[in-house]
Amino acid sequence: MSNYYVKDNFLSDAHFKTINDYILKSSYKFKNHTVSPDVITENNFDYQFVKIIAHWDEVKNHYKGVPRDELNKIMPLYDLLGAKRILRCKVNCNPYSDKNHEIGWHKDVEDAPEDVWLSCLLYFTTCDGYTLLKTKDKTVKVDAVANRAFIFPSVWQHTGCSPTNVKARFVMNTIFEIDPREKMSWMN
Repeated sequence: MSNYYVKDNFLSDAHFKTINDYILKSSYKFKNHTVSPDVITENNFDYQFVKIIAHWDEVKNHYKGVPRDELNKIMPLYDLLGAKRILRCKVNCNPYSDKNHEIGWHKDVEDAPEDVWLSCLLYFTTCDGYTLLKTKDKTVKVDAVANRAFIFPSVWQHTGCSPTNVKARFVMNTIFEIDPREKMSWMN
C-alpha cells in the first residue's frame, strides 16, 4: 500500500459514542510520554499523555493492556479495519497550547512492508490540532475531526500538533496488520 486514506464518520454513531465515553470518562489514568524519553530536548511540546489499550508483548507472546471487558468496547474498530493482528493500540492526549506545536516526527514501526503494517488514527476531538504525514513525495495535512479515521503505512513519518481551540486533542492510534491481498472496505 503506497497510499493513505481519510474516512469521515468511520464508526457508527453508537460505536463512536461507546469508545468516546470510555476514553473520556474512564477512571483509567493517562501517563506522560515524550517522543524521545532518553533525550532532553529544547522543545517543551515534545510530549503527550498516553493511555495504552493493548500491545503485543513479544517476550511473553501475548497481549497486555486493559481488562477484556474494556477491550471489548474497542473490538468493533479492529473488525472494521480488517486487522489480522494488533501491534499496539493507545490513546494520545495532547494538551492545549498557545499555538500549534509539532509534537515530534516519528514512525510507528521502523521497518515493515508498507502494505502489511498500517496505522489508524481515529480522532475523538474536532479541533485545530492537525496531523502531518510525510509520504514519498509530499507532506499531507489532515485536520482533526471527531470520528475521522486516517490510515497510512506505519513506516511513514508523521506528527501530531497541539490544539489551540480546545483543552485537549484525543486520538486513538492503532498499529495493525492486514492481508495485502484483501481489499478492505475503507480502501474505497
